[in-house]
Amino acid sequence: MATRFFASGDYAIDIIFDGESKLTIKQAKKSSTGQYSCDGENNVGIGGNKSAFLSVNYAPQQVTVTPHPAVVALTQSITLTCQADGFPKPSFLWIFNGKIMNGAVENNLTVTNVEVNDAGNYTCRAKNDIGSEESTRVVNVEYRPTVTSFATGTPDNTVVQGTKVTLTCSANGYPAPTYTIKRGNGTVNSSEGTFDILNIQHSEEDFIYSCEPRNKVGSGPEEQLKITVQVPPSFTTQLPTTKQTKTENDTLSYSCTAEAKPAAAILWTLNGQNLTNTPPYNISVSFVPADNSKLLKSLAYLSVDKVTWRQNGTFSCLAVNNAGEKSQTTELEVRCEYIPHFRNDLLF
Repeated sequence: MATRFFASGDYAIDIIFDGESKLTIKQAKKSSTGQYSCDGENNVGIGGNKSAFLSVNYAPQQVTVTPHPAVVALTQSITLTCQADGFPKPSFLWIFNGKIMNGAVENNLTVTNVEVNDAGNYTCRAKNDIGSEESTRVVNVEYRPTVTSFATGTPDNTVVQGTKVTLTCSANGYPAPTYTIKRGNGTVNSSEGTFDILNIQHSEEDFIYSCEPRNKVGSGPEEQLKITVQVPPSFTTQLPTTKQTKTENDTLSYSCTAEAKPAAAILWTLNGQNLTNTPPYNISVSFVPADNSKLLKSLAYLSVDKVTWRQNGTFSCLAVNNAGEKSQTTELEVRCEYIPHFRNDLLF
């Protein structure tokens, strides 16, 4: 269907003299390409016409890469096709993950015997003398999970009793895998890849957790997880809760027993000052397994053969390990023995 032109914003028609006119395309663009014809007309009729084909050179503007989505199974082949406009006809260049692919200069790119590392961004760049344009297609390679990670996110999967612990399972593979997490033989989570233990107890050490990833291609390797639970100290014996009274030269002894995992170190203080196993203090500590438990018991003793006024005040026992600390205190009052002293000049 022919289109007749009139003076407008895109075109200008100038009458040069009788029998001759000029059509001006003010700004040639892609859509200006086509066959143009001119004919003469008067009251008698329409004369013959002349035509000319106008080609407009322009840079590629629309570049597409198919197929979409671009998914290929492991060891199979995939062909990417690049289509682009532009005049003169553009040449093509393929780029993979930012690097130019040697020899890939056709509009079709075939990758054969696909491997996992062939997945990524494939960019087609179309170029002519006027300019260039490009389009990128992500290619995904389908493969079953091959590497599984399962951990608590803490060093050596060691946690503290009473805290919230999140077990996280992750794996490679495409499509993204789902996960089956088990506690012993029982499934606790089957899809999200995480499992929260809100208030973990030492008894969790009795269980082995496992995680298996799976996608449409197949199952991945199962990973097992053994959690180590540290337990903060707790006292199984109590220092005197009421103030004790001693007289100078009396014997003093205290005991302090704490259960924990790992075993708690015991520190004695008097009025906030650390005490050591040096006279007048006798300090000892030993470690034994706690009864019916995997905890360790710290047995600490403090004794003074002969107390003086220097032992007056607050004694504290501090039990500490990597999981926490606990302290208890007791008060001691030391009374000095009064010995009367007489002046010799008053005896006679």
